[in-house]
Amino acid sequence: MELKEFLTMSQNINYLRNLTTLELMITSDDNLDNIKIEALSNALLSCHSLQILSFPYSGIGSRVDVNYQILFDALQNCQNLQKLDMCYNNIADLIDSDFIALCNLFVGCSQLQQLDLTGNNLNLLSDDKFIALCNALKNCLELQQFNFNENDIASLNTVKFHAFCNCIFSCLNLQQLGLSAININALSDNNFRELFLTIRSCQHLQELDISYNDLEDINNNKLQILGECLHDYRKLQEFIIVGKYLSIEQIQ
Repeated sequence: MELKEFLTMSQNINYLRNLTTLELMITSDDNLDNIKIEALSNALLSCHSLQILSFPYSGIGSRVDVNYQILFDALQNCQNLQKLDMCYNNIADLIDSDFIALCNLFVGCSQLQQLDLTGNNLNLLSDDKFIALCNALKNCLELQQFNFNENDIASLNTVKFHAFCNCIFSCLNLQQLGLSAININALSDNNFRELFLTIRSCQHLQELDISYNDLEDINNNKLQILGECLHDYRKLQEFIIVGKYLSIEQIQ
């Protein structure tokens, strides 16, 4: 749904109260300024039944003159929210107050089951912000699907890399993990091992996507690590590599 259409329909309070799924298409033509952010936030305050919210490619964080905090604050009111798609936004560019509000949203979203942060350049966050984000995500106790695709983890320093692994380790109900195109092949052998040992600790994981990481170029040591970590992982039903679905037996 286009933003303009939603804001028009949001005048109907009954529509908002009964809304369960909202997939917004926000383009550069929408000029997401403070007036529209406020209107969107006010509408979301009445979306008590909202379960699915998607606003990819929306430029969230791209403008320092826009108050995104009120949007994240409003989303905390959506107590039934189960799926949040924020892929291809500009989370890494959020100013401090907006970023804190985003982290507070995750802290209060213990019921969230699916989260997509693909393509937000999260590796560019400062140490403090990256750690704060990882710690906030630990509160999403019901998280079953997490997409971290296209955020370069190989460029993370030691502090941020450990924080990321600890975050994944804390997702006790994780069933699907998206780590596509995050430059896994460029990790050091030690970090490569830590990552896959962390993944192995996810007892309910059924699908792992590590496609487009140039794993065909990894050294023998990393290949051995990959095989060792996944050898006994029988619960994994789908292993996605280089854009193809492969069974566990095919990589052993």
